[in-house]
Amino acid sequence: MREFVESKTAEEPGWEIFNEILASIEKGEAEEILAWYPRLARNSIDGGRIIYLIDTGKITVLKFPIFWFDPTLLPRTFPLRGMYLLHYRRNA
Repeated sequence: MREFVESKTAEEPGWEIFNEILASIEKGEAEEILAWYPRLARNSIDGGRIIYLIDTGKITVLKFPIFWFDPTLLPRTFPLRGMYLLHYRRNA
């Protein structure tokens, strides 16, 4: 198990720590993600990378302190996040 800590915004694709996490998963060094909050990606490109790794079986488990997430539901959560952000930007 490795611990990653990120404090930068991730609204733009490809933040450094996120790329490092996904690279280790792509290499087969890990297959599970344990995160303190269930929002792993804040933009559609990074979200798409997570979905792709789930679809290809490289990510098998997503765990959060408040619940375990069924990876098959993940593609449905990213569009909701996009709608929230669009609404937030329009009303900010």
